[in-house]
Amino acid sequence: MNASRKRLLYDLSLIPAPREGEATAANCDGTTKVCPTDLIADANVLCRGSVGVCDADEYCDGINVTCPGEDYTSVNGDTCDDGNELTENDECLDGDCAGDLMAGVCGNALAIDALPYTTTGTTAGRPSGLDTYGVGCAAASQPEADIVYELTVEAGVEYQILLTPTDGGDLALDLLGACGEDEACIASANAGGAGEAEVIVGTAGASGTVYIVVEGSGAYELAVSTVEQPDDDALPDADGIEPSDDAELPDDDTVEQPDEVTDEEQPDEIGDEPIDEDGPVLPEEDAPFVTDDAPIVTDDAPVVTDDAPKPDADTPKPDTTADEDTEQPDETTDEAADEAADELLGDEDLITTPDDYTKPKNSGCGCSIVF
Repeated sequence: MNASRKRLLYDLSLIPAPREGEATAANCDGTTKVCPTDLIADANVLCRGSVGVCDADEYCDGINVTCPGEDYTSVNGDTCDDGNELTENDECLDGDCAGDLMAGVCGNALAIDALPYTTTGTTAGRPSGLDTYGVGCAAASQPEADIVYELTVEAGVEYQILLTPTDGGDLALDLLGACGEDEACIASANAGGAGEAEVIVGTAGASGTVYIVVEGSGAYELAVSTVEQPDDDALPDADGIEPSDDAELPDDDTVEQPDEVTDEEQPDEIGDEPIDEDGPVLPEEDAPFVTDDAPIVTDDAPVVTDDAPKPDADTPKPDTTADEDTEQPDETTDEAADEAADELLGDEDLITTPDDYTKPKNSGCGCSIVF
């Protein structure tokens, strides 16, 4: 064998052995230039070790010369720690450890739904989700425990946020337009001491979402509401009189009705030109106001008994019938005495009949009022 061929055989012998678990080492046999066929490692031979709690060891399968791919089925769902204090329920998932954002932090703030809203809670045992704040906040650095709420506001509506400690703690309020580190505050409140309430009252300049951060350690009650605006009906009217909320309008059934109009108070329902249903239209000056007590006669005759003589229905005659009140004839020269005697309102004994007056025929059912 010449020297060049010997060198070739030596070179073949220097071929590195396969990686652990992929195949067993195959060495040259010293008689042939061809490397022997690779031998397959037995199954369950470790070929790739775990690099973390969410990574499993891989083993040879006894068939292939390569290590199987990553298989996380055996570790998915295992408890782990993702290193984030704002998450909880950390679990392995496809080689990574991940948890859910705990309620009450940026990204998973507690929603305030319908107003008015009242809740109780505590920051005890919670992490500090927000450490640094921008301008307008209770403090630039607030490393204490905190909890975040989100509120949808409407432009032009005034809101009140009231935070009351219930175990004597010292708490602060920060109102943010965006939830995150170093954000400026819309408003804040931290004037009270331990056990004292903090309040923010303000009108939303635009519709959107704001974030209410309770900072500090301790139990509390949080109340959020809109500030009642006076109704237009409750504003003073032009006379400066403000209606009372307790004022009650009269019920239709309880409106006090005027007393029944007496005979003396009953107004004359006759118009400007009173019309006798059975007689002529009398001039206004000859139609004095009368009461319902005036006697009613037929065909202009006074009310008399059946035995009393009736005047001629065709020819007007002076009234010589004795006055029922005084038994004196109406035809008297002493008008004052006559008026005092018959108790009528004025000079009613004379009725001027128009020249063109024609008395209708007696139908037997006509009635007229004696003035």
